[in-house]
Amino acid sequence: MKIALILLLCISYSAFGQNFQKIFDEAEQNMQEGNYSEAITYYNEIIDFEHNIPIVYLRIGQAYFLNLEYNKALTVLRQFVQEYPHKYPEAYFQLGEINSLLGNTIEAQKNFALFLSLKPQNTHYISKAEFELQKDMCSIHSASDIAPSQDTISNFIHNYGIYTFDSLIIYNGISSHNDSLLSPAQIIMKKNGGLEKIISDSASHISDFCPISADTILINIRSYSDINSFPETHFIKYTSGNFSNPQKYTSHILDEKAVAIHFFIDSIANSQYLFFSSDRKGGFGGMDIWISERKDGIFHEPFNAGEGINTEGDEICPFYDSHKQKLYFSSNRHTTIGGFDIFYAQDSAFSFEYAQSIDAPINSSFNEYYYKIINDTAYYCSNNRAKKFRNSDFYFNSLYRYPISNKKMEEQADTQTTQTEIQDSTFSYTLFYDHNKPYPASTKSYTELFEDYISTKPQLQKSEYFTLNGIKKQVYLQSIKSFFNAAELEYSQYILFLKRGTSALSQGHTISIQIQASTSKSGSEESNEIIASQRVENIKKHIFQSIPESYHSQISVEIVPSIIPKHSAAYSHDVQQSAQESMKRYVQVSATIHYSDSQSSISR
Repeated sequence: MKIALILLLCISYSAFGQNFQKIFDEAEQNMQEGNYSEAITYYNEIIDFEHNIPIVYLRIGQAYFLNLEYNKALTVLRQFVQEYPHKYPEAYFQLGEINSLLGNTIEAQKNFALFLSLKPQNTHYISKAEFELQKDMCSIHSASDIAPSQDTISNFIHNYGIYTFDSLIIYNGISSHNDSLLSPAQIIMKKNGGLEKIISDSASHISDFCPISADTILINIRSYSDINSFPETHFIKYTSGNFSNPQKYTSHILDEKAVAIHFFIDSIANSQYLFFSSDRKGGFGGMDIWISERKDGIFHEPFNAGEGINTEGDEICPFYDSHKQKLYFSSNRHTTIGGFDIFYAQDSAFSFEYAQSIDAPINSSFNEYYYKIINDTAYYCSNNRAKKFRNSDFYFNSLYRYPISNKKMEEQADTQTTQTEIQDSTFSYTLFYDHNKPYPASTKSYTELFEDYISTKPQLQKSEYFTLNGIKKQVYLQSIKSFFNAAELEYSQYILFLKRGTSALSQGHTISIQIQASTSKSGSEESNEIIASQRVENIKKHIFQSIPESYHSQISVEIVPSIIPKHSAAYSHDVQQSAQESMKRYVQVSATIHYSDSQSSISR
């Protein structure tokens, strides 16, 4: 309501202005209910009448993303940050997420770095963005020669997995009659050469299919008109080839205050165990994998699958391969390629080893889940391929499969005895300074100097604004804007490197750093030599102040001769040359993280 009220004050008191709050509230209500297609319609209605309401563009970008229209979300949010640069940090975070999903790694890194440079308040976003920027250092994913094929038997536009029961093949997903994820998910079976719906319920989202006996199957049901409602566990009976209507399933193993989804049951060591995902108390955070043993027909109190499986992220879709004693599941933990990835862990009497991720091309920057092995075929769902529907690309889940006989990466993992060696990582950052800064005897850190420099941007734009005309004015303003954007990006990535470096040092690794200063040619060579020396010392001091003293012995620093241009008597102070000279006032920091146990001496 506060957002709508503020926006209302920004619009003239026209007939549309009077209706704006109602339309905006309708859009927000649909967003809350998960009806993203309707929300997009309302937001577009506002945009058709009024183009200058930033929050509406931000919200429609979010709606396209949640509606799995990633390309449209990318287009809207890219335009949004061009029109309103640096005003809405969350827009850069969302762009980072989308670019990461689409595999635009470099652009995603820039988005996350810009987001962090704007000093956002959302601690969850901050933590995620910081880790996303470290993925190139801590995640190593090789590619296998598996070529999964898309399963096209079901007519679902959005798939939630495949199951088997009593010689039947069961599919779960959303039909293609509507482009909204609010369309009810249904369970269908492949029977007599055709597909039949198991439950006729047009008002509920029905998911999961877990037979716990010869005639009883657990499913989950929730109202599809409210995406925020909890799924409730039900059961259906199977008698003489027919399925009964759902009934509420009550059991002491279910916590009424917690979500319980993705049930899977299997026989292990002459006993039955029910696996499921839940956010019940006692876990590691988010959704965890829990296990309940059934003795004498009764499920016993669930126990957590442990730290080898569960993390602060979400662990879902458990599947136990009793032939190889491996637990498969999906997780959005920090070490994924992107979104949810499929992991597996070797089991020894429910003491699971730490999970490993399945290699590409099965895992991707998109979401992969609902992994299952049926006979000699592995199945899983991924939204890594856009589906054309109603003149738009939707990244809905597709069902994929591949033969187990080609699953070489698991055979290699089973016999592998050596750990993959991590290659050294090298980084380079250009850190800019204002004219003649730092002054001699200045006590300001580089962070303070840089913030002072950024604050001069409006002044620089204004200083030449009235002296230029036409295209020259536009070129000048754009050059100032582009320069400061690039400078802020370099600074934010440098700050993140210091955090990354501290983490690497804490693990016993070492860092070698080269520092080289540069100056413009606006002063004498003697004065520029002094300025360059001061800039080097300023950066060197900043590095050691940013990293705990206990790690200083693991850092080596080399000072490279400065770049000092010869002073030119023909030097002028026109607009274009001033802008070019600004780009020469910097310190270049080149750093390499060496992943070894060797210790390096420090240059002080």
